[in-house]
Amino acid sequence: MKILGAELQRIELRLRRPLATASGTHDRRPGLLLHLRGEDGTRGHGEATPLPHFGTESLEAAKAGLRAVCSKLPGRELEEPGANLEELAASCGLGPCARWALDCALHDLVARQRGVPITALLGGRRPPQSLAASALLFGASPEALVDSARKAREQGFRTVKLKLGSPDFARDRVRVAAVRNTLGAEVAIRLDANGAWSLDQATERIRALSEFEPELVEQPLPALQLRQLAELRRRVCVPIAADESVGGREDLQRVLEAGAANVVVLKPARLGGLRRSVELGREARRAGMEVVVTSLLDGAVSLAGALQVAASLGEGPLACGLATSALLLRDVARPPRVALGRIWLPRPAGLGVAPPP
Repeated sequence: MKILGAELQRIELRLRRPLATASGTHDRRPGLLLHLRGEDGTRGHGEATPLPHFGTESLEAAKAGLRAVCSKLPGRELEEPGANLEELAASCGLGPCARWALDCALHDLVARQRGVPITALLGGRRPPQSLAASALLFGASPEALVDSARKAREQGFRTVKLKLGSPDFARDRVRVAAVRNTLGAEVAIRLDANGAWSLDQATERIRALSEFEPELVEQPLPALQLRQLAELRRRVCVPIAADESVGGREDLQRVLEAGAANVVVLKPARLGGLRRSVELGREARRAGMEVVVTSLLDGAVSLAGALQVAASLGEGPLACGLATSALLLRDVARPPRVALGRIWLPRPAGLGVAPPP
């Protein structure tokens, strides 16, 4: 199949309400959509919504790289989606989010042309129809968090996630206690500090929060402090998850060698590719780690790609972090359906979602 056209479109995703994290408060997510057109009229789509403080390139860098891609793709023959990726990524200087957009668009184009979901191109066993998902709780005050937690429970979620990292730990502790008291023991609570603590702070605070039985604590220390993360694992009984610490295969190897985490969090949009993300997930599981696939607070096109990765890995004991479309005021396409605390794989071929023309 020959690629006849490639176009780039600017987007801006707005959150329904600002999301406060240890790295700052976010209320919008600017990004780019990449549209490819095959000679048979088939279209493929990809999305780059960078988050520079999380280890991705800037929006301007992603735009420059994808503009170069758009100038080189038309007229190319495309048999397998991976055949063009490496050469284009190198020649166009693509960062992880731009590379992710290109990889998703190429896979989407080929899978739609063949009439199969992207999971069929990624190999592995038959993917599940749906995956358990966690709900991200909003609210600065305990009262707002309680309301968010109640809604999540009513929607069938069995896992919720709560951002920590406030300078006032007493405030964080009150918030966690309010959520646990609201949800009871049957709903798992994840805590995410986004690297805001020191080793001694994390030790003290995780021990203080252990009475609320968190499922895990995500990235309690800065990303590069792997020896300290390993020491923290020895000090506390709550599982530790590495998120910002894992930006690629070399990062994962360092985490494994250091014994720095029980769980690895994979954000495919940051890792720069579908197959690359699946391979990292399988490698982590072979090493005895649990894997959680999450979004980068991005739009429906990128989210659908991450869902294809999670489905290709198969459902594990921990819920994925892909039920984030409800956080957006308006999306670029109809996102994968979330119901009964699960996210469902779209049935159409390719990514299963497509922006309107």
